[in-house]
Amino acid sequence: MKKRIILMFIVVVMTSTACATTTSDVEYILTIIVEPSMKFDVVRPMSSFMVKIWEEVHRTETGFQTFKYGIADGRTGQIVLPVEYDEIRDFRDGLVAVRKDEKWGFVNINGDITVPFIYDNVYDFSEEFAAVSVGEWYEAEHPMYGLEMRYNGKWGFIDTNGNTITSLEYDWVNSFSEGLAVVGIDRKSGFINTSGDITVPIEYDSVHDFSEGRAGVYIDRKGGFINTSGELIIPMIYDRVGYYEDFGSSDSGLYVYMGFQEGFAAVQLDSKWGMVDVNGKIVIPLEYDRVRNFNGGLAVVGIGIHHGGNQGVVNTKGKFVFPINEDDWVNISCFHNGMASIWDVRGGGFGIINAKGELIVPFGTYYGEVSFSEDLALVCSGEVIKYEHYGVPATRIDRNYGFINKQGEIVIPIEYDTASVFQNGMARVLKDNNHNYINKNGEAILPDDYSGMFHIGSENGVAYFWVLQGETNKFADCLVGIVSVSGNFPNSGASV
Repeated sequence: MKKRIILMFIVVVMTSTACATTTSDVEYILTIIVEPSMKFDVVRPMSSFMVKIWEEVHRTETGFQTFKYGIADGRTGQIVLPVEYDEIRDFRDGLVAVRKDEKWGFVNINGDITVPFIYDNVYDFSEEFAAVSVGEWYEAEHPMYGLEMRYNGKWGFIDTNGNTITSLEYDWVNSFSEGLAVVGIDRKSGFINTSGDITVPIEYDSVHDFSEGRAGVYIDRKGGFINTSGELIIPMIYDRVGYYEDFGSSDSGLYVYMGFQEGFAAVQLDSKWGMVDVNGKIVIPLEYDRVRNFNGGLAVVGIGIHHGGNQGVVNTKGKFVFPINEDDWVNISCFHNGMASIWDVRGGGFGIINAKGELIVPFGTYYGEVSFSEDLALVCSGEVIKYEHYGVPATRIDRNYGFINKQGEIVIPIEYDTASVFQNGMARVLKDNNHNYINKNGEAILPDDYSGMFHIGSENGVAYFWVLQGETNKFADCLVGIVSVSGNFPNSGASV
């Protein structure tokens, strides 16, 4: 069986506590903290500094693979759970859902079985409670899609010790949110508390999870909001409540429920959208075709439907920061770090506006949407190359990537073939077929002999990567490493 060796690295960063716009005084030191100790086919990062490990146990002639899964501690290299399970999720509230022989149970961070393998279906823990069910999966005919798998189990809840807080009596449930969980019987929904008591009667046609002390509820296709005591705070007079359109879907009309965000929620009536506060006061009039949730006290609103319509930005008082100009046609992304990407739909390209509505990067400076992360934005520039494709004239863009700050200044040169946004002080880059991580000074973190690096994933402030060894390109010959810019595993107590 093919094996891989786990090798763990960490990058030490020494910074002052004062805020600064540059990081030129940062010193980076690469230190090995765990020598090679484990061999597995594949690894994936989990929360709580664990890594999910698995091995192939069977492969059919058509290439279908069967795996077994386990867990190792990413800080020490010790096996926490042997590679003998059929499915493993991720840790929530210190426990992870694990399936073996078609039954589900839960295991703690030490590998101890805290909830026995007796359930046919489970949700992950949320607020120290998990939904569990006993029932059967069966095939049924769908009028449009043919045969599909359905589940006929009844649901209840357990605590982190495996104690039952409700019997398995509900047709459907949601995980706990703000101390309450959705439960349903016979096409009606309500809420229970963490003691299993019904606190909101099971009488609504549809309900949503609580956010900021409010939950959207519907009867006869009209929606409003209740508080955690079940009192109707915002009357059920709207066609939709708490939904925001996915602007990235353009004309597709896809919506996602987010409830209240920063004290405000979207509401729709007669095809027009606006915003209300937690008491139901209308703060943004219902006169827009699209709205986005507040982020940093700013929300995007739009008129028109085609290609996202024409958009502007309002504050929490409903006043325009960036007005809708009927002579323009622009789309605006959600604000992140006080900045938003803005697109001139009529061909002017992308630019960037700040929280004051000022255009800090002119339209057409860079290609594609620009999004800030950790005070830096990944930007793309390039040269239009003309060529022939099977004798037909064509063009392509020779793209390069770099980073700018909130003043629109280039702080890391636009010279990479590909790059990712910064996370935990690191960004992945590719240049001249060599992968690496860079810090906010633009300095490479990994040594040159790790040029065959391939990113696996990030979790808990650290990044996991494969390094190809020798001249082979087979993953079977990879070492797996971990990098960080904190000098330790964040909040773990394990330091260099």
